[in-house]
Amino acid sequence: MARVIKLKESDITNIVKRILREEKNNLPKGKKKGSRETPTSSKGLKKLTKSQWNSVVKQYGLMDSMDSLQKGYSKMYNMAPKWAKAESLSPAELKRQIDSDPDPSPAAWIIVLAVFSWGVALWAFGWDQGWWSDSRLKENINKTGVSKTGIPIYTFNYKNDDTLWSGTMAQDLISMGMGRAVKTMDNGYYSVDYNMIDVDMISKN
Repeated sequence: MARVIKLKESDITNIVKRILREEKNNLPKGKKKGSRETPTSSKGLKKLTKSQWNSVVKQYGLMDSMDSLQKGYSKMYNMAPKWAKAESLSPAELKRQIDSDPDPSPAAWIIVLAVFSWGVALWAFGWDQGWWSDSRLKENINKTGVSKTGIPIYTFNYKNDDTLWSGTMAQDLISMGMGRAVKTMDNGYYSVDYNMIDVDMISKN
C-alpha cells in the first residue's frame, strides 16, 4: 500500500527549514573533492540548495499547476537511475496521494517532493553540475540513431552503475560546433544542458 503523507502547517515549516539548510559535509568517507564517480545511492550526497531546487521547479514547471507538477515530476522520475527511483515517490504514488488531498496546491506538494523524492530531483538537476555526458565516464556505448538536428544518440551506462541510459556525448556536441550546450565541470569532465538540444536524457530501465 502506498504511503499517505499528511502534513500540518508546522510540519511544512520544519521541512522548509530542512531544505534550506545546506549540509556542510557532503562527501562520502574516503571520497576526494573533484571525484568523478557517479553516485549509486543517496548516502553521502548533498541535497539541492535553495537556488538549485528553484531551478528544478522552474525547469519542469512544477509551480504552474497540479497537472504540470505531475507531468514535470514524471519526466524527472523517468530520467533518474534505479537507486533514486527506489528512494523516491513514483508518479503513480504521487498521483494517488494528490487525489486524496481535498485542496492540493503546487506549493505544498513541491515541498513533499523536495523531502521524499530529493534523489530524483538531484538527478533532474544533474547532480549539482549538469548532466554528465562525457564519453570518458561511460561504457557499453551503442549508437541508436540521430536527432532531427543531427546529434548522435546512444545507449550506455556509467562506469560504476548498471542503469541503461539514452542520451548523447558532450564530445560530439563540441565537434559539431554546439559547445554552448556543454559545460566543463570542476573535475575536468563535461556535462550537457539537455534543454539546449533536441535529445532527451532518459533512463531505459
